[in-house]
Amino acid sequence: MMHSSECTAEDEEVLLAFADGVARRILLSTDSSPKSVRELVKLLDLPQSTIYHKLHELQAQGLVSEQQTSTETGRRLVLYRSRVQDAEVYVVGGDLNVRVRYRPPVGKRGTHRAP
Repeated sequence: MMHSSECTAEDEEVLLAFADGVARRILLSTDSSPKSVRELVKLLDLPQSTIYHKLHELQAQGLVSEQQTSTETGRRLVLYRSRVQDAEVYVVGGDLNVRVRYRPPVGKRGTHRAP
């Protein structure tokens, strides 16, 4: 939790990610379960290049984790999941407070059923 009128760099990144429409949609779409780029393209109706670009930014910010897996046919697959478990932004006495709880990063290998 932050108790000053200035956000930390990490808090600012979280706020900016949720302010960005594409980043927010990716974070919310990968909240309950990991998704492949292909799944995100179909679900969000966005170009693959846009999804990859935004995932790269979110990974650099530590907001999305990557999981290597394979399909039932043995094809390599990368899944992405939001690391933001929950977040709160609130103002108390003129100070901006940000509280973010993160999921541990995933990295386990497994099998994924292709859509």
